[in-house]
Amino acid sequence: MPIEEQHQWVDCYLVRRTAYAANADPNYITLLDRGVSRAHPLIQPALAAPDRHAAEAGWDVNDAVGHGTQLAGLALFSANFGAKRQRMQEACVRAS
Repeated sequence: MPIEEQHQWVDCYLVRRTAYAANADPNYITLLDRGVSRAHPLIQPALAAPDRHAAEAGWDVNDAVGHGTQLAGLALFSANFGAKRQRMQEACVRAS
């Protein structure tokens, strides 16, 4: 997906879903990587800052490389991504 299309998709998605409902019994995913950036607009609503941990107390939980953030995005959005992408594109076209 070209970068321009990525930005359009993210903007359109955020208009439709910017918060996740509170859940008394949430699911958790463990990623063993260099960290996850909460600066990404699709990850920030789903990942609370206190939910990031490091194996060693002195390690940073922020992603300086990008890989952990990419993995988090896959974990959040990969299930049926093709179908979701098609529905979002159709919704964004209708909204514009």
